[in-house]
Amino acid sequence: MRFAASLTDISLFVAVYEERSITAAADSEHATQSGVSQHIRKLEQGLGVVLFLRDSGGMQPTPAGETYYRACV
Repeated sequence: MRFAASLTDISLFVAVYEERSITAAADSEHATQSGVSQHIRKLEQGLGVVLFLRDSGGMQPTPAGETYYRACV
């Protein structure tokens, strides 16, 4: 079965990618931090890849995250 991301999943992913922060993405998208985190986890599980490395400096895209971002935009 193939995974189909929702438009919300994609827009939140793009916001996190561009902001490099779940908090900033949540603010810009008028969403909650936990909601954004859940969408990113859902995407990662559905796609079977890690899209971001999470560290104290924020969200750093992996090579898979870079590729997915280019496909989204």
